Amino acid sequence: MVGLAWTGLGCGSEASDEETSVEVARADLRSFPASIGFTDVRDMVSDGENLWVLDRAAPFITRVSLDGADVQRFGNQGEGPSELGRPVALRVTLGHVDVWDVGLGKRASFFLDGTLDAVHRLSDERSGWIRADIERVSHVDPWRVRARGDITYFVRLPYGMTQPLDFGRGELVRASVDLEPDGSVVRFEDYLPRDERGVGQFPAVPLWDVCPSGMAIWNPRDGRVEWIDERGVLIHSVRVASPGVRITDEGILTFLRAMADHELGSGVEVPAEVFRARLREVRPVFGQLATDFVDLRCALDAAVWLRHFDLEADPLGADDTWLRVPTDGEALRVRFPSNFEPFLFAAEEIVGVVQTPDGDRLGSWRASPFLPHVPPTECPSCESDSSSPS
Repeated sequence: MVGLAWTGLGCGSEASDEETSVEVARADLRSFPASIGFTDVRDMVSDGENLWVLDRAAPFITRVSLDGADVQRFGNQGEGPSELGRPVALRVTLGHVDVWDVGLGKRASFFLDGTLDAVHRLSDERSGWIRADIERVSHVDPWRVRARGDITYFVRLPYGMTQPLDFGRGELVRASVDLEPDGSVVRFEDYLPRDERGVGQFPAVPLWDVCPSGMAIWNPRDGRVEWIDERGVLIHSVRVASPGVRITDEGILTFLRAMADHELGSGVEVPAEVFRARLREVRPVFGQLATDFVDLRCALDAAVWLRHFDLEADPLGADDTWLRVPTDGEALRVRFPSNFEPFLFAAEEIVGVVQTPDGDRLGSWRASPFLPHVPPTECPSCESDSSSPS
């Protein structure tokens, strides 16, 4: 279902401005064989034979074979050596599953059968103070960790993060597996737009992920996806047309209602006139223009997927529409059903989570009929990596 063959980037080519669109219906989604439920999936990786899923609630770690015949769950809530508090990312290496837990400040390394092997303390230099509920108020994720061999990549926020604007003051760094910084890859300030898109509640900030050959960065200042190496040297870039997202009053009201539910509880009813009054107070803070995209994911076929921003669709702007940007060729805009959250973008199938009345379930969409095959391309400045993505 999820292939693991890394491919090299093509060099010196530009994607065309042409673009096609696909609307995925709920009936197009394929249910995963195993009827395993999740609370709120945080991360997902594949080792070629299994999906490894990190949930936000215990049991935190689930392994599901691709045929659904074998299921394993472990990782209880707690402060013991084998227990987890707030895990945010995982990876699968030869014989081990590593889980980064920012709540307990540790990396827990498990054998594949769920037995704890070792616990390693995370570096105290990884970031300043980050607001505990930042994922409830920010459209960008400060907790992403990606690993390649013994090197990890994450966003170091020396000034902490209490609002989305703070993300733009961070830097993408190389680090040890225990998040000890070992050098800067890029400074996000170099990518910030100089107009009003760079301010407000939903500013245009860089987005990033680790790809088969290097890393990909969304550069909102220049409107480009850039593929870079581990030192931040540009390998290739593709221009992406800006949708020019405007922030509407209805979108702000959607955000305010969600914040009221978060702070007061979903059972508390707030009169509409209270929200209208609050809208008048905060309208200048939001500005008129927002970010174009809220997430970036690397695919296994040398393409990048960008998630569109739409505040009226989601309180934090996470739209159901994603834009596939290849290194060369035509872009593809895909609108997924509102109950599907994609996580793994393979060349033939996109795997994610389907929300059902009985909870979250694994599901996928067969993308191969719509995606062109991207063959490996010889590129002197591109490096290939055959390890599992994480």
